[in-house]
Amino acid sequence: MEKLKLKSGRELDLKDISLDERDELVDSLAECENVYNSKGDVIGIKSMMKTVTKWLRICLNGQGTDEFIIGLTMDERTEFFLSMKEKLIMGEENASKLN
Repeated sequence: MEKLKLKSGRELDLKDISLDERDELVDSLAECENVYNSKGDVIGIKSMMKTVTKWLRICLNGQGTDEFIIGLTMDERTEFFLSMKEKLIMGEENASKLN
């Protein structure tokens, strides 16, 4: 089991997720709406609460309860989500490359 140590010092126990769970998480990103600056660059995402909660429930090993999630700060939730998003999406890109 892998752990994710947040900047706050809190450690989250991550579970090994199945391919189906991973696909469900990545697909849930389509439910979010990107926010763009005047140059057309993505600078944020709207409607993230439901998606972040879903990611926490699926990815945390034994910690995905309402009580635990409510106890996380918004910064901790955001850091978790960004770390997991990078891990899941970059993992797919790396797996697709042939040597």
